[in-house]
Amino acid sequence: MIAHTAEPSFTFVIPAFNEERHIAACLESVLAQRYSAFDVIVVDDGSTDGTPKTVEGFVSSERVLLLSHEQSSGAGAARNSGIQRASGEVVVFLDADDCIPTDFLERLIPIYREGADAVAVESCVADRDSVVGRFQQAVHVHDLANSDPNGIRYSGAFSCRRRAAASVKFPEIPGCGGEDGAFVFALRDAGYTLRVTPEILVELSLPTDIGGLWRQAAKRGQAAARVDRLLHEKSVPTTVIRRGGYACRALVALVAIVPAVAAAVRLARSSSRGFRDVPGFWIAYHVLVSGRAFGGLREALSYVRSSGPQ
Repeated sequence: MIAHTAEPSFTFVIPAFNEERHIAACLESVLAQRYSAFDVIVVDDGSTDGTPKTVEGFVSSERVLLLSHEQSSGAGAARNSGIQRASGEVVVFLDADDCIPTDFLERLIPIYREGADAVAVESCVADRDSVVGRFQQAVHVHDLANSDPNGIRYSGAFSCRRRAAASVKFPEIPGCGGEDGAFVFALRDAGYTLRVTPEILVELSLPTDIGGLWRQAAKRGQAAARVDRLLHEKSVPTTVIRRGGYACRALVALVAIVPAVAAAVRLARSSSRGFRDVPGFWIAYHVLVSGRAFGGLREALSYVRSSGPQ
């Protein structure tokens, strides 16, 4: 139960699917908050590992509630389940592999007091000692620099007023991956006030080895195809053409060598080790681009197989 306070109260909503490795650190960072008017809802989305058991170790705290989906329904459905049970005035959507600073809520309070309806913060890769970790951080910095010029974006630990979240809700498409962006744009279109606060930093646990980078890239490529087909309701031929086009451009960029080298140099400018990371970034760039192309094209072709003869 959230204690009464004159300041906003918060509910953390954490969807978790097979997050046994990360969920404990995430919850520890939440429960370490200096501001006390908050509670936590973890939505286990049909995990097959030890995620529920790990969370149960935190349920003894009156702050933590565990909800369970019998089958995986996707992050959007998990977040919506959390919204329905939330009691805080502001809902913070935290991924199970995120960790927040102890003053996270304290720093959000004045932003909401000034009238914001939703707040996006900044994030960084937690482990930047490896080449892949630094590459992941550099990609994040580059993507952020080329994001919506109006600052309309989702982020780790994105938060919004509960009434706004309840009125908009996340799209519920299992395994889609584009629900978060759609949610933010729906908030904007509904007239809610969005703020971006890069001074508040959240740590992300992203892969720091080549194998992990490949798997992550393939999943994101798969998600891109699902966004085309399921969220944007593109036809199967259009989805295949879009993902096939990306795969062809990726192949040309990698075979031509120069585009990949240029990308590695550009990304190395954001690295703490500068141009010394260019060789490693060149390899990581190949893994990232080819993984995304592979995942997206494979997912698109699965729609062709499932649709049968035309």
